[in-house]
Amino acid sequence: MAVRAVRVGMPERVEEVSGARALVVTGETPEPRAMAARAAPVAATAVTKHGSTSCHVSRATNVTTIQVGACRVPRRVDMGGAGVMRVFRRFTLAFVAVAALALAAPEAAHACTRILWNDNNVAVLASRSADWLFPTEPELIASPRGMKRDGGFFDGQQQIPVNPARWTARHGSVAVSVFDSAVFDGMNERGLAVHGLWLYASDYGPRDPSRQGIRTTLWTQYLLDNAATVEEAIALQAGIQPVEVPMSFPEGSKAVIPISIAVEDSSGDSAIMQYIKGELVVYRGRDYRVLSNDPSYADSLAALNSYDFTNASRKTPLPGNTNGIDRFIRASYYANSLRDTSPKSVTGAVASLLSVARNVSPPVGAPLYGPGSQEATDWRTVSDLTNLVYYFEPTRRLAILKTDLKKLDFRAKAPLQTLDPLTKGFNGDVTGDYTPAKVAPFYGTASPASAPRTP
Repeated sequence: MAVRAVRVGMPERVEEVSGARALVVTGETPEPRAMAARAAPVAATAVTKHGSTSCHVSRATNVTTIQVGACRVPRRVDMGGAGVMRVFRRFTLAFVAVAALALAAPEAAHACTRILWNDNNVAVLASRSADWLFPTEPELIASPRGMKRDGGFFDGQQQIPVNPARWTARHGSVAVSVFDSAVFDGMNERGLAVHGLWLYASDYGPRDPSRQGIRTTLWTQYLLDNAATVEEAIALQAGIQPVEVPMSFPEGSKAVIPISIAVEDSSGDSAIMQYIKGELVVYRGRDYRVLSNDPSYADSLAALNSYDFTNASRKTPLPGNTNGIDRFIRASYYANSLRDTSPKSVTGAVASLLSVARNVSPPVGAPLYGPGSQEATDWRTVSDLTNLVYYFEPTRRLAILKTDLKKLDFRAKAPLQTLDPLTKGFNGDVTGDYTPAKVAPFYGTASPASAPRTP
């Protein structure tokens, strides 16, 4: 299937992309230095269906558009007024826009923020914070090549009866498992990192039996197992369809987990992948550095574009709460400031990136829906894609755990290994502390030979 890709916010160009069922938006975002001077790509989807083009455009007000085939693609958000506005006026307009967007989408119970720093002088780094209503029981899992996976098998039975995705891992990886049920973050031995972030706006469409179904909570692991680059990760989407399968939580409840994906590789390339109104939207380019939660990425970029951070100072107004929009704008602002620093070592760069990740992390006790409801960041990670080192920071004890993927045994038939990052005393380099798993997550066996196989 050939799908048209649009370069938005740059000189208009239409190109053909084979093997991907999505609109691929490439080019610059408002996140680089002169954020206010850049047009926010607010494009939604333009997908070829049965020989005709269908369009879905993300909601926005006062939007100018360009014509691309049968689709009118929003090119920039006009907040009203011409010329340079005073900072106070910009802030007032931005506050109104952000408030409207925040009211339009439900607040995610599982909030997260991903920040990519791909233009420093020492390493390509990506951080991720994971926020939840209660502890997520994280576990670090080192998976070798050759692991057999079933994208629909869960809770002892097949949850996707028609054409579930089945595959054999091509790459070894280290990932974070939560609730012994899902993988939402990790990095593989090829220098690809994948982050699954909660997105209520996700709509994966009706089940398409011609595409292999994979539960959303294993989508991250699928990409870690099969892709070495961002380009490969995007191409893989043509053959699969994420499916929401209920996941059990420790207190006995069940819920589906709607997620979007952020992925980056050792070259600094980046992509954001979201299913909106049943179609996949892919934003690809080195400048797509920050992702949070609801609303959609298009709406988050539109909100960011209403701020002018030119000549920023400590007096520049910033949103300070923990909702998705506030975190997205604040993370974009401080990630941009990182670019004016010159770290002298990888350790210094990791520490600098973590300082931004902590700034957008809800502290323990932060209110969620109101009095009596709380959320907090449960853990943070940093992926060093240049040196293949994965850092894990729990927030309920003082430690930063370091795993060197170059020193792990990822050979086929090597044992799957795990590590409990909450174990007292674990700190610093824990690469040698992984132990063979007695029970492999999601399968009931630690043996690659006896895990579910591809027919």
